[in-house]
Amino acid sequence: MKVYRKKINDKLIIKPANKIIVIKDGMQTINPTHDMIIEDGWEEYVIETVETPAEVTLESVKEEMVQMILNYDSSESVNVFYIGGQKMWLDKATRVGLKLRFESELESGVVDTTLWYNGVPFPLNLDDAVKMLHSIEIYASMCYDNTQMHIANVKAMEDIESVRAYDYHTGYPEVLSF
Repeated sequence: MKVYRKKINDKLIIKPANKIIVIKDGMQTINPTHDMIIEDGWEEYVIETVETPAEVTLESVKEEMVQMILNYDSSESVNVFYIGGQKMWLDKATRVGLKLRFESELESGVVDTTLWYNGVPFPLNLDDAVKMLHSIEIYASMCYDNTQMHIANVKAMEDIESVRAYDYHTGYPEVLSF
């Protein structure tokens, strides 16, 4: 299986081809070709196999894997949703602030609102905006639970080879699109 790397938000992301989703013109390609992956800015990456030095311990390998899981959890592979094809993410503090705003607007009889993202307005019906925010919160909670499950799985492992072979990309909910 080919592996690719791409720098996203100053973080180096490394993924196997079967974990890359290419989005072009608002369309997602789940199993992109090599050419599509390259066109999306990824570059082929060869993973060097290194023998395990004697000083590497099961605990150090677990710590490294937990860090990889946490990095993935905070990456655009997980922290993402789409509104009208626009990729975005709202952190917890922003979601809480929007919840308060939307509740206040509803109580004041407001019908429509605007979600601003990177200086771009997204006009929304207020009822739809509230439902969208609830969906995002549920999605974020499911992602958190899945990440914590992966961490617990790794911590319970008893050999280095199993930890290194662990696939932490599984079990995340489908990315939301509004």
